Formats: sequence, C-alpha cells, structure tokens
Amino acid sequence: MTTLSEFTRYAETAENDQRLEIDHIQGYVMSELKRQNNIANETKFICEKKLIELQNVLEDVGNLLVG
Repeated sequence: MTTLSEFTRYAETAENDQRLEIDHIQGYVMSELKRQNNIANETKFICEKKLIELQNVLEDVGNLLVG
C-alpha cells in the first residue's frame, strides 16, 4: 500500500507542478501580448500622424497647382 500512496502523492505533486508551469506560461504570454499590443498601437499612432502630415502637404501642393 505504501507504493500506491506514494504514487498518488507523486501524481498530485506532478499535477500541481504542471498547473504552476501553465500559470507561469499564461502569465508570460499575456504580458508579451500586452507589450506587443502597446508597440503596435504606438506604431499605428505614428503612421496615422505621418499620413495626416502627408495629406496636408499634398493638399498644399494641389492648392499651389490650382491657384
């Protein structure tokens, strides 16, 4: 019976270790996704700003050609 109880304890420990490792991986993945999302948002903002600047320049050029 000792072997069976040891195996049960081992199985529970292994399951707990797996849960902890999964929690750790999930935490890392969520942190990395947030980090990448922040970078993407910053890049999007910069691109939108540059597009507005370009649009303004093109409108100015268009007005010079027309006027």
